[in-house]
Amino acid sequence: MFTFANILWFFGVHPSAIINIFYAVAAPVLVANVGAFLAGEPLPYLEMLFMLSILMIGGTGNTLGLAISMLFAKSERFKSMRKLTLIPSIFNINEPLIFGIPIVLNPIFFLPLILSTALGGGIIHIFYKIGFLNFYNPTIELPWVTPPIIVEWVEGGFRFALVMVVVIAALTLLYLPFFKMADEKALKEERMQAQEVSGQSQEISGEA
Repeated sequence: MFTFANILWFFGVHPSAIINIFYAVAAPVLVANVGAFLAGEPLPYLEMLFMLSILMIGGTGNTLGLAISMLFAKSERFKSMRKLTLIPSIFNINEPLIFGIPIVLNPIFFLPLILSTALGGGIIHIFYKIGFLNFYNPTIELPWVTPPIIVEWVEGGFRFALVMVVVIAALTLLYLPFFKMADEKALKEERMQAQEVSGQSQEISGEA
């Protein structure tokens, strides 16, 4: 469902509606986990709680990885944009990225946007299966603008926070090559514009 939400975002449709439907369906599962936790019993849907954490890292599409990739920008366009997008992304607000880069209808970013949820989910699944992730407190729910890693530390302890660091690093590596393509394109456009301005200046100087 969240991969579908990412597709909607690519076409400029805000995914909040479909995400709210998901949480309504998932509510009984969350209630079951809370009941088991309070009773001192094993959580029946423990892995799902871990999975919920990787659905919107930096916003829908897990775009915190893209925001971090922008630290390597060479073009002036993206150097300026990263000043406006990194801090909001840390708090899971990614509209400046979605419409500023833009990601909407930008074929360069379609693939990483779609793959981001599967990548994060795969990493969580591996750490869960090997037993590294084994604790989660379902009675704690922090505001959605709480930065990643902090959420995991509070709700699942040090191990969960460490896994989130791994997930964010993987998302950055996923987005980085695609961002470099966009950055190189922007850099070429800036150079062409600079050459045009320089040529026009020389023509004006020659006429004078």
